[in-house]
Amino acid sequence: MLFTLPVEAFGYDPEETFVEWSGGYLTPDLAVVTLGGEGQDEEEWFRYHLIDVRTGTLSGEIAVEVTNRTNWCPRRRLLAHQRL
Repeated sequence: MLFTLPVEAFGYDPEETFVEWSGGYLTPDLAVVTLGGEGQDEEEWFRYHLIDVRTGTLSGEIAVEVTNRTNWCPRRRLLAHQRL
């Protein structure tokens, strides 16, 4: 299946939000899309959303705590979550 989800589908303004490259697959059927932008104070923010890639359905935002947004691994996060 091939689909496109605009930033608006996640509830964000496309003039103020971008898709970050650091998303990825958690499983063959589940992916994380990372969205980013800048706040009023010009501080960058990032949000992580799950997508069912079989249907293109948004599954909601997930909490991801990272010290460096470019150093997170979706698969590693899923495995850590499954052990809890």
